[in-house]
Amino acid sequence: MRVVVHVDGGARGNPGPAAAAAVVSTPDGDVLDEAAQLLGRTTNNVAEYRGLLLGLARAKALGATEVEVVNDSELIARQINGEYRVKHPDMKPLHAQAMEALAGFERWSIRTVPRAQNAAADALVNRTLDGAEPSQRTGGTDYATYLLIDDLLGLQRPITEGAHDELLFIIVHQSYELWFKLILHELGAARRALEAGRAHAAAPPLRRVVAIEKLLIQHLDVLETMSPDGFLEFRDPLAPASGFQSVQFRRIESESPQLYSAFRAAADLPEDRGDRLRALADLYRDHLDDPRRALLHQVAELLTDHDELVALWRHHHTLMAAREIGSRHGTGGSRGVEYLRGTQDKRFYPELWEVRAAL
Repeated sequence: MRVVVHVDGGARGNPGPAAAAAVVSTPDGDVLDEAAQLLGRTTNNVAEYRGLLLGLARAKALGATEVEVVNDSELIARQINGEYRVKHPDMKPLHAQAMEALAGFERWSIRTVPRAQNAAADALVNRTLDGAEPSQRTGGTDYATYLLIDDLLGLQRPITEGAHDELLFIIVHQSYELWFKLILHELGAARRALEAGRAHAAAPPLRRVVAIEKLLIQHLDVLETMSPDGFLEFRDPLAPASGFQSVQFRRIESESPQLYSAFRAAADLPEDRGDRLRALADLYRDHLDDPRRALLHQVAELLTDHDELVALWRHHHTLMAAREIGSRHGTGGSRGVEYLRGTQDKRFYPELWEVRAAL
């Protein structure tokens, strides 16, 4: 009998409270069994191995003769397949137990998928941890509970053993995603204000966006403390993951131009492009003595700030990538630095740049 075993393990804090889980199903996806166990305090990698051992034991108990293991840990899969050596002393006995358990099947394989494709096992791990920590999951206003600090600190899961800089890489990119979430929140507020003809209400969220984007450029300074050899220690296992897969950044790219449509309506700019540029130039020349026009001019400049800072981020990001990987292709299959260079001239609001020549 052939079964598919989705396995996972996780620790909140790494090391921290940990659990392992496994979901056994038929090749068609019908669930045959699922199991989870608390592990006490340990690391993510140990929890991943314990999830593997749990899944193999449950498959064996069901009478399986062939097993396909699916996990979201590239490190564990490559160690099991013999591509990586097991160096950490806590993992060596677990690796040996896993190989012994796999030898009890007529055929076996193991492959890694993105976490979203291992959702059932991942959710079972989290439900198990949630059930063990009810006081940390019921809300409240103390610092750790309100901010879910334990959950937050359990989200950093390096996959390459001994790669010191991988934690930095993960934290910077997770921080980006949190800031992207806030940028989208503020861009939405600014767009709605402009659509309602309230330019004064659009300015504060746009100022916040600008402040965040300055911080994001500084994040690259932190990332550049990582040397190329430090990055290469863990880069290859990241394939096919890529920054191009950031859904939120793509949303920033697609939603930012919508603000200009809202601004055009709020400023009563003409439909004809030539007339519109002339009207925009008039707004820049004559706004100081009219509070409404002064606010619209301020919003136009904040939009330009937003556009400029994203362009500066792209430029700095391109230089940072060149320092780290040279002319290599990206992990997602792109042309790497060559592709990034091609994005540097993108602008959200070309007319706000063109109007300078008309003044």
